[in-house]
Amino acid sequence: IYREPGAWSPMDTACAVMSSGDYGFLTSGQVRILDNTHPITNGVSDFSIYDYGEYAKAGMWPGAVMLGDYTGASGQASIAYKHIGAGRSVYLGPIYYAAFQNYNNEPYYQDANAMRLLKQAIEWAAWGGGVGIKGPGAITRARAELKSVRPNPLAGKTVISYSLPRQTMVRLAIYDLAGQLVRTLVSGVEPPGLKRVAWDRIDELGQGVAAGVYFCRFEADKTVQTRKLVVR
Repeated sequence: IYREPGAWSPMDTACAVMSSGDYGFLTSGQVRILDNTHPITNGVSDFSIYDYGEYAKAGMWPGAVMLGDYTGASGQASIAYKHIGAGRSVYLGPIYYAAFQNYNNEPYYQDANAMRLLKQAIEWAAWGGGVGIKGPGAITRARAELKSVRPNPLAGKTVISYSLPRQTMVRLAIYDLAGQLVRTLVSGVEPPGLKRVAWDRIDELGQGVAAGVYFCRFEADKTVQTRKLVVR
């Protein structure tokens, strides 16, 4: 974004986060990687905030996908990306410009995870739109994905997490071994991002289910995935 006298000019349509709003900052805690399979965060682990971690208080721009947040401000994007036509935008909240000014003494230069994140973000963003730079490899279309079901086996409740690259219709439901519907957990249109839904072993009638094998079925954005659930 750029600033004109007395006001910030809205440039959100070219950003992964809503940059025309205000920002918040963190000076402690960790950058939490939510998806380390994307080319931007591939192989990157959680790392500490050494100077400033920045986040947009207005959140992400519609169509953006969150790859990381903060342990000190859960749900606030630390890493996000957005496709803009043939181009790409990456937001790196923990790689704050002030943290790199005195680079000879900058702790980020000693953190392999932070430096890998920065390098891969630059490569991924620059590889789009015909820029002459060697890319990190073939980029596949981001898709909805069932990420995890934990704990499994479960005795009390389990938390099901899934990611959505764009706003889409989502259906998440539990079925028994006979294929009968046990409980619908999600049914409707949801915005992009990482989602978490808990199941407490309760069926559609409000009754506790018996111990045994069940299945969690996830449907979104042409993706259909099923995970086995063991209830003790």
